[in-house]
Amino acid sequence: DCAHAYQSGFTQSGLYLLKLSSPPLVFTGYCDMETADQQWLVFQRRVDGSVDFYRGWQSYVQGFGDPQKEFWLGNEPLHVLTGSGYTVLRVDMSDFEGVSAYAEYNSFNVLGADVNYIMFCSGYSGTAGDSLAYSNGTQFTTFDADNDLRLGGNCASAFRGAFWYHNCHTANPNGEYLSIAFGQGVNWSSFKGYQYSLEFIEMKLRRE
Repeated sequence: DCAHAYQSGFTQSGLYLLKLSSPPLVFTGYCDMETADQQWLVFQRRVDGSVDFYRGWQSYVQGFGDPQKEFWLGNEPLHVLTGSGYTVLRVDMSDFEGVSAYAEYNSFNVLGADVNYIMFCSGYSGTAGDSLAYSNGTQFTTFDADNDLRLGGNCASAFRGAFWYHNCHTANPNGEYLSIAFGQGVNWSSFKGYQYSLEFIEMKLRRE
């Protein structure tokens, strides 16, 4: 994993060939070798709006984008990774004025396809505020797979994204880049509210 690569002398952040032994999985992942003096496997990044994140269920299951720019690793890989010990989550973000913040969770887990990739998170610390707690225990929703708790509407369609929506969200990291429409942008509400789309957000995992 990223920590093993770092210990082997590969100290630059970038793409690495990674493998899990159980279950067996080999993939190319982006390792952040610097943040908080730890090594992280990045699974989501927004930085310039170059990739369309308003996508359907299968795209989010498999993953899409460019791991060196904007991407989503995939719900199935996330399920495998969190089941293999990658259970510490960090979310780094910054606004267009250069103000940065982070949220860290000491427990993060994504269940399998049979339960629509239910996500559990707990143990918040950080400076951005806990905007993920509202998503705790929810299934993943896309515009073509309505698994949220909103009656009479699809949160992904309403807020131009895909995420673990409740009814609907306090965080929308896969929302529409640069949108200032209420709740539709790349939001982390406890940091910048619902009408500020962040310049940068990155979600990443490491082992405990």
